[in-house]
Amino acid sequence: MEPVVAWVAARMKEPSTWAGGSTIIAGALTYAGLPHDATTIQTISSMGMMLGGVLATILPEAKSA
Repeated sequence: MEPVVAWVAARMKEPSTWAGGSTIIAGALTYAGLPHDATTIQTISSMGMMLGGVLATILPEAKSA
């Protein structure tokens, strides 16, 4: 279980995870058939992209091996 937690923690440090996560949430809402409108999907996507951008700005680049 510990390697899984370490993997998830490493992904959470990557800005692309946060930007892409908004798309996953929007897709899950659509797949689940939950009532939503275009504005809700746009807001979720915009917030994810904004958070990804902020994280990309403040987190250091990954060091190459």
